[in-house]
Amino acid sequence: MKISRFLPCCLLALTEIIYLSSCAPAYVPNAFNVPLIKNEHQTSIAVYGGTSGFDAQVSGAVYKHLALMGNYSHANNPQTGKDSSGFRKHNFSEAGIGYSFLKEEKPICLEVFTGYGEGNSSSRAASGGLYVNKGDVVSGDYSRYFIQGDFGFTSSIVEVGVAVRGSYVDFTNYSVDRNASSSYYHNLADWYIEPAGFVRVGYKFIKAQFQIGASIRTDFASVPIPKFTSAPFYISGGLYFTLFRKWDKK
Repeated sequence: MKISRFLPCCLLALTEIIYLSSCAPAYVPNAFNVPLIKNEHQTSIAVYGGTSGFDAQVSGAVYKHLALMGNYSHANNPQTGKDSSGFRKHNFSEAGIGYSFLKEEKPICLEVFTGYGEGNSSSRAASGGLYVNKGDVVSGDYSRYFIQGDFGFTSSIVEVGVAVRGSYVDFTNYSVDRNASSSYYHNLADWYIEPAGFVRVGYKFIKAQFQIGASIRTDFASVPIPKFTSAPFYISGGLYFTLFRKWDKK
């Protein structure tokens, strides 16, 4: 790609991230479920809290390299009324199936997952942005298809890695409430690239985890306009439990 084309694309992406970070996000990406499976029957349970709300996750290797996962994300700001400036809530559940390139004798782990989820969200804009005005309330039901790749280093004390998720988010019954009037935009959909990094510290079966990630919309020039808003970043922390893991005796 020529520099003359690359720079405008970067500036456009940066501009959108700055605008959307101050808006009412209709789509809030959940924290990644990254089990880093090393052996058959290994099971992971995780709970998080952060800017994306509360996340609960479970995953496990069910047969050789085959793995399953289930995730739930919930947020409900204490200011629950739509007239409150901090109003925001969402519920989202998803399930996935994956393949782990597990090698028990190696500390490196590589795996891939794909899946589907459904949820709903609603939030009020504390300030104006690219697609909403201050005070607008956006809401809708949405579904998400995803494919996710994980790469990490594992040990009994520290686990660290990165993950990338490609997501197709499809909103139905999407609405923008503005000054007692509503505008409906059905079947608004966007593609996202969502990278994340994480670190876990503890000992064998229980670790504290910190995770940070981004959500980058890819079809900036798509129509119709307006598109739905989204949260460009998230930060989460919590506890990670690993069961039935065969640890290296060294």
